[in-house]
Amino acid sequence: KFSAVAGEFAATLSRLQRRPVRIIAAAVGGSDLACWERGGDCYEDQLGRLRAAHLRIVGVIWWQGETEAIIQDPAPISTYATRLGCFFQLLRSDFHAPEMPVVVVGLQRYCEEMSEGGMATSCDEPSDWQRIRVAQRAVAATLPRVALVDVSGFTSGDLHPIRQYSSIARLLAEQAAKLQ
Repeated sequence: KFSAVAGEFAATLSRLQRRPVRIIAAAVGGSDLACWERGGDCYEDQLGRLRAAHLRIVGVIWWQGETEAIIQDPAPISTYATRLGCFFQLLRSDFHAPEMPVVVVGLQRYCEEMSEGGMATSCDEPSDWQRIRVAQRAVAATLPRVALVDVSGFTSGDLHPIRQYSSIARLLAEQAAKLQ
């Protein structure tokens, strides 16, 4: 099983750079940032395998934050920007790549109430959805070689905007190419 976004990202980046691009999936759907921080299950399991393989990691695409926004626990949300920035620095340190680019998907538009046709008639995002977006933007603005792809303006409102995955992947690849 492989991410449709990652596959399209690799194909697009390969075309843009005119060279092969290898993608290694390290993803856990529905995970919160704590899972990826040092000592968390995702950090140990997903990233531990990569560290043990001594692979050269030259970039990361990051799509995460929905869980914090939906759960609406103020504690992890208030520290999200700081923790996300520290996590990206940890990745760079762990993989001995201090200049490794990171391209972040800014949280997609999400409507808690969707119509039967799959489009939102009105969009009432969870109250903390925007706070996570602001935190993501802050990290991209302050950390070098971190770029944000804002998809909130064109996504459907579905938690998993499958119809927009190709567009999102292409935008990620374009940003990654700029950071190379």
